[in-house]
Amino acid sequence: MSKHAAYALGLLLVLFAFVATVPGEAQSSRPIVGVASFETAADPRVEAAANSISSTIELTLRLLDRYEVRRAGSFSYTGGPPPTQAGLRELDFIVFGSVEDSAGRIVLDLSVYSRAENAVTSRHEDAVDSVFDLFDAADEAAISLLESFSGELIRFASLRLQNAGSPGTYTVYVDDVPLGEDLSEARVLVGSRSVRIQQERMLEEHVVYEGVHNFQDGGTTTVEFRIPLATAQERRTLVGLEQDILDAWDDPDRVPVVEQLFSRAFFLLEDIEYSRGLAAYRDSFLELKERYDERVASGFEEEETPSPAIAAEDEEPEAEPAPAAPGFTRPEPPTVRGAVGLKGGLGVGWFTGSDWLDRFDEHGPDWTGQFSVFGYYQLHPNLAIQAQLGRQRHTTNSLDNDFDLLFHFWTTDFALLLRPTARGNIPMVYLLVGPSFSLTTSEVTVSEYDFRDELDTFDLESDPFLGLVLGGGLGLRIGRAELFGELIYTRTGFETFAGDTVSNSVNAVIGIAGQLH
Repeated sequence: MSKHAAYALGLLLVLFAFVATVPGEAQSSRPIVGVASFETAADPRVEAAANSISSTIELTLRLLDRYEVRRAGSFSYTGGPPPTQAGLRELDFIVFGSVEDSAGRIVLDLSVYSRAENAVTSRHEDAVDSVFDLFDAADEAAISLLESFSGELIRFASLRLQNAGSPGTYTVYVDDVPLGEDLSEARVLVGSRSVRIQQERMLEEHVVYEGVHNFQDGGTTTVEFRIPLATAQERRTLVGLEQDILDAWDDPDRVPVVEQLFSRAFFLLEDIEYSRGLAAYRDSFLELKERYDERVASGFEEEETPSPAIAAEDEEPEAEPAPAAPGFTRPEPPTVRGAVGLKGGLGVGWFTGSDWLDRFDEHGPDWTGQFSVFGYYQLHPNLAIQAQLGRQRHTTNSLDNDFDLLFHFWTTDFALLLRPTARGNIPMVYLLVGPSFSLTTSEVTVSEYDFRDELDTFDLESDPFLGLVLGGGLGLRIGRAELFGELIYTRTGFETFAGDTVSNSVNAVIGIAGQLH
């Protein structure tokens, strides 16, 4: 062997060793986590809760994309050397535990064993008195253990799936991790994640839907997709088989070929769970086969060739994959049941109903203000009812500028809100209208002009007054908070030394509320 040939051979061996070893190193760079089967009590509901914990842990670890996740057999650690049995000795971490009855309570005990430390490094224990609380406790236990083990905040969103096409089976993948088959709802980790819906069909795998969605904590994202009755390739194949059968319909020498064509069609249409509407195509081939068998039995007497039964073109539009544009798919917000919050504002006002106070308005506008706590409840996606307790302020000055009157009074308002349900990052415009009741106590402060010196203060007792609140607002939902601005007309009243008096005010109001889901 020449010197150059030896160098070339050595170089090839080095390259071969590099190619052979790098994938193995890359594969082993991520910790291997085994999820062991949980010990459970002999109760189907307890076993179901244990399976739910195992599934949540396994799926979440896969979606975190930091670990290689495997299923392990039975495992329990009470000390001693690291496990050496097959299936366990190559694991860096093992998640194990039990869900069992203990003194009339259901005890959850979850742990993570670390081979490097040969010790349990994370543990979560809890107990519930009733099986009705078991699944909530199991969910909390899985999340608590995962947060302790991974050091990450684990939060979930909901994925809702709606098939608007042909009934059929499908598999849902999130970030290439299979979540399950034929799901209508699923939980996924928050963040930007790819969603793929895929089928195993008669000829090949078919992607029904693919897109990227931004999942928000506690939110629900709906994905609508269409399972096609038949893909373009499937339709061409079935139409071709049918046409080949009809082309040989009158040829006795081609009976074996036709029989093979029928066998091929029945083989392709044997399992049609992926699109159950294909049963009509299978029935068409069965009917055609019966007629062909009769034709063979009759010695190919003269008969008109049947017409094709399978449409050559699509009978329905086939779903196009959604563009994968991260951050531009808006998730549905969680259902908002209502909100509670604070608001306040300033404005202008005027008195009516009292000739004596009417004269004060001739000097110029009165100044008004309000501060209130409120809450609303969503009766319908576009209708809510609001209750509000507030402190109103109405200031007026005398005609000759000698003194001012400052009225303070409590009001409670009940209003119908014509408004859409709050949606994330979408401004919403709403209207509100309803009755307003002033409570029985009003406080009046008499001061020199511009409130330089307080002259007198006294309270007025009066009966509740039925008034009106009317206005509109512009709001924005950010997470679980709502920020809004309103322009509100309030008509309320009270009894004064000048008789029954009506306070009218138009206030510009701003506020913040926390949502109730």
